[in-house]
Amino acid sequence: MKTRFLFRWIIAILLTGIVSIDAMAQSGDSCPIYPIPRSYAATGEKIPLGTDQTAAIILPTSPTTPNRYAAERLQSLIRNRFKVEIPIFDSGVAFSNSINQKFVLSVNPSTVMVDGKSKFNGFSIQFIKDGAVNVIAITGSDDSGLIYGCEATFNLIVKDMSGTAQITVANVVDWPSISWRGRPHFVMAHQLWKGQLDTYIHGRINFVDYRDDPDAPATLIWDARHALMGCPPDKPIDEDLARHAINEFHKRALYVYGVVSCKLKENDFPKLGQTFDDLLRLGCDGIWVSMDDAGGGQNPVKLAEYAAQYMKKVGKTGQDAMFTPPTPEYRVMNRPLNYQMAKIETFNEANWIFTRVPCKADYKLTQQMGLKNKPVWWFNFCETGYPDPKSGFIHSAAILTTQRKDGRPSYMNLQPITPGWDYPKFDKIRDAAQYTDRVLIWTICGGWSSEYSIVMFGMWAWNPENCNWEKMQTAIYDYVWGPSQVETIRQFDALFAELKSHYVLQKKWSYRTPDGGLVRLKSPENRARALELLDKLDALAAQLAQNAPEETAMDKDRLEYLYIEPMLTSLRFARKMATLNYPNYEFNDFERKAVEIYTKKGEQAANEYLDYVQKTVRQQIQTLRTELAELKDIDPALDQWITRLDNAKNIQQINKVPSK
Repeated sequence: MKTRFLFRWIIAILLTGIVSIDAMAQSGDSCPIYPIPRSYAATGEKIPLGTDQTAAIILPTSPTTPNRYAAERLQSLIRNRFKVEIPIFDSGVAFSNSINQKFVLSVNPSTVMVDGKSKFNGFSIQFIKDGAVNVIAITGSDDSGLIYGCEATFNLIVKDMSGTAQITVANVVDWPSISWRGRPHFVMAHQLWKGQLDTYIHGRINFVDYRDDPDAPATLIWDARHALMGCPPDKPIDEDLARHAINEFHKRALYVYGVVSCKLKENDFPKLGQTFDDLLRLGCDGIWVSMDDAGGGQNPVKLAEYAAQYMKKVGKTGQDAMFTPPTPEYRVMNRPLNYQMAKIETFNEANWIFTRVPCKADYKLTQQMGLKNKPVWWFNFCETGYPDPKSGFIHSAAILTTQRKDGRPSYMNLQPITPGWDYPKFDKIRDAAQYTDRVLIWTICGGWSSEYSIVMFGMWAWNPENCNWEKMQTAIYDYVWGPSQVETIRQFDALFAELKSHYVLQKKWSYRTPDGGLVRLKSPENRARALELLDKLDALAAQLAQNAPEETAMDKDRLEYLYIEPMLTSLRFARKMATLNYPNYEFNDFERKAVEIYTKKGEQAANEYLDYVQKTVRQQIQTLRTELAELKDIDPALDQWITRLDNAKNIQQINKVPSK
């Protein structure tokens, strides 16, 4: 009776379009779904999760590729955590009497209606009793909404005290506050790692981009083929890679922008159009005109005029076009060049991207400039002056490129949104959806850390007004490590952050510390506490490594590669860096000390001290080279010490005076 009442209630809501956001606050504490849905009504009942013999996932009528992906995604999530393989069936097939639980998938634009309008990416979950069969109806207002609905349905399944997987019976309605939530990336290979795009889906990301430079070589920091500003306009597209990547994007209903860098001479403007033609032919949905750090060439205004004509010619305007102004214009809106380009009709209909945190004043300014859409927030998740908690023992600080020579990742503790440009705080940007309807997260250069950082940003963007950092942490930890490991990983990350506070860590854009040296303790006096923390962290990591593979919602191989092994390796190097003796501790100013000894005690005493320095430091350097040999860019920092030693073999070399 209770279920039937709630079913009628939810149908009434859907038909009238009256969905109360207040319901979220009322149900938030007990709701197992995060982001917390706008409407969640649990009956208090639970039903056991079916088996491969008693349950079925049923596709929509005439399913699209993304609809099939939605079914496969629900199937894989249940398989990973609950070790049950629920089969997928086409709609309309005849079922045996053993099937008593059906996950029925469908797409209906009228699923979530508010003020007479269908809510983009919205979804509903309804529990219906059909005789002896429990029907879980998962309906999306579009293909993406159906995928998100399947993700939310998985969140309703939890093991009880006896270890039995139970589904919470609840009627759910939800949709995003910020319609477009993106993850552009400049190394296409990272997007195609196994499970990477599934992680974007878990974070409710709905647009990506295609940018690639086949001729870009690997560097100390950047991987090969990096295309920071977009596809070069003078190079052919790698068609096989593009088709493969775009097919994978579209399989997940991700909207794809083709990005082209715009540093062009005026007579080369047609190269921009030709590259966009190729990207659209290969399947990109929209175009992204990128001036960005490379600039807009000799005449950005003329280039923008050319782009406007191209947009009109191919019909890519409004939603289908984005634009990144050059620097400093993407950072400072109120500049003459922005006003000039904003006067260009059609071009001012594109979605203009700025790195400024969404606010009322900037929204009004862009309206005054003549832009037709709300400004897009490009969130650079790399700090520029903030005491950086993202840095690690074996990865660079701001952009998280690995320092490991084998290219494997490091471990970064889960971070909120704050360590990024302008240091936004969840509580201060709850009104963001009023001033932007499109946001994207940049940096995190490898494919790693996405279950932490990309999901954090996407979950925030889905519902910034009701973002709850503690609940978000729990949801992310639960997904990666498993429900019973949430408090273990929470404790681990807190201790890991404390451990890092005892070390001198890397600079923002390199593997060097602020003084040009290597990661090490701030002082040998920190050693005892660091080792105490490491003992605790090793025990917690061992527990996570043992238990998480049985509970994770991720693929086990991805969990091992991106989280467990990097965690253990990071701790191993943290211990090395705590126990090794660095010359910085005792000999950071040995030249000055030698001169002091010379002044007070004479040449012999000074040279005896320098002999001691030479012997001790050279041995320390050799030990450091050996112990840190798995890491990139160690030798240059150590070679600086060798140069100092070679220039200070005796006091005469330091003082440049003749011997007495």
